[in-house]
Amino acid sequence: MVAANPTNFPCDGVTTPCTYGNTSGNEVGELALNFRGLLQAETGITTPATVTNDDAPGIYLTGNPVPADPILRAYERASGTLTITNPISGATDTLAQDMANPAEFKILHMQTFDPLRTPSFTLFANPDYYVTGSTACGTSATPLTACVAQTPGFAWNHGDVQPQITTIWLGMAGPGVTVKGVDEETWSDHTDVRPTMLVLLGLEDDYASQGRALVEELQNRAVPAGVAGSGDAFTELARAYKKINAPVGKLGLASLRVSTRALAGDDHTYSKLENKLSGVTSTRDTLADAMSQLLEGAEFGGKQISGRDASMLVGQSQQLLEYVGSLADD
Repeated sequence: MVAANPTNFPCDGVTTPCTYGNTSGNEVGELALNFRGLLQAETGITTPATVTNDDAPGIYLTGNPVPADPILRAYERASGTLTITNPISGATDTLAQDMANPAEFKILHMQTFDPLRTPSFTLFANPDYYVTGSTACGTSATPLTACVAQTPGFAWNHGDVQPQITTIWLGMAGPGVTVKGVDEETWSDHTDVRPTMLVLLGLEDDYASQGRALVEELQNRAVPAGVAGSGDAFTELARAYKKINAPVGKLGLASLRVSTRALAGDDHTYSKLENKLSGVTSTRDTLADAMSQLLEGAEFGGKQISGRDASMLVGQSQQLLEYVGSLADD
């Protein structure tokens, strides 16, 4: 939640309600930020663009320039430098936490089939800020306080990549589900819900899944024969699959750091890292496809996964993770 410190600390918000500031509640609420106005005031850039209102806005430059277009590259580099004085804390915040363009969209499963629907790039902002695309606010000679305002009507952002935004709960109950409370170990995302439900219901369809059945949460009687016969090979392969294929899995977050370096860097850095990300996409897609076929075969086709096949693919995925990690930390 975006807020100042409560005036009645140590409240917990459950047994003791928290109070903030004055009775109007103006110290709780997201920070609405005028992106195009701030960009113009700090960098002088006035390139026409459409900015979707979001914590992670898609930015569409007018004319849909190609990724390496000099005007777009100048816009991206400048966007990565924007700072603002936080009206709650008084600290100077950097707006852009990460940035991605079509090369990274493919890794994050954000690429569309319609070029006109694909943003020129996406800016993943500081999670306290809700970014809008208005124009004209402040000047380079002022603190630019007109570019940001606290909006008490909203106190929580969504759509970004930070753990406090992407970490949510999934409740499972019913026949075949193990009663064991909170599972702190199994990593999953929403794409795993569908195959898990199909397994529990004894159903299947012809729609290719990007998730896997959460068999760790199921009773033995509900686990498909192919999965049970695979032993640990299924869960080891499934967990490796999520690491490289989930948008906010290890590969997705590491590659996003690489993408941010590319978009904020000079033309040489940009070209080098973009080419490497394209290679990562190709390798990941090949690995993920092979993993998915084995997982779905065990879940719905009664086919066992051999320890040898699982070990080979898990090893290759780990090598890919280490490679992308080295690019991100270089």
